[in-house]
Amino acid sequence: MNDDTINTCALRFDGYKYLQQTGFDPSKAIDHYFLEEKWDLQPLEKLAAFFLLQRALNKWDLVNEPRDGQFWKAFESLFNECKEMEIPQEYRQQEYCNQWEVYQRSWL
Repeated sequence: MNDDTINTCALRFDGYKYLQQTGFDPSKAIDHYFLEEKWDLQPLEKLAAFFLLQRALNKWDLVNEPRDGQFWKAFESLFNECKEMEIPQEYRQQEYCNQWEVYQRSWL
């Protein structure tokens, strides 16, 4: 999967809004994943962790992480878990949802 596709998938969900409304702790969720090698999250929490990892790896504090490192592996595993999820209306970032639909149609 190319970077544009996986990033678009992650950015469909407004993780910042979800974080503000729920107090979800992505660091705790990611640390648990590193220990157990599986996600123990509800669907919206997975989408939020996916979004927040995308931001960290592509824009913020994890931009210097190696592509074969644990954070990229976690990000890619969340892609596999989130790529078919519907985004609830209140958390939709419509521009990215529209682009995601274009990507999905191109696979058919």
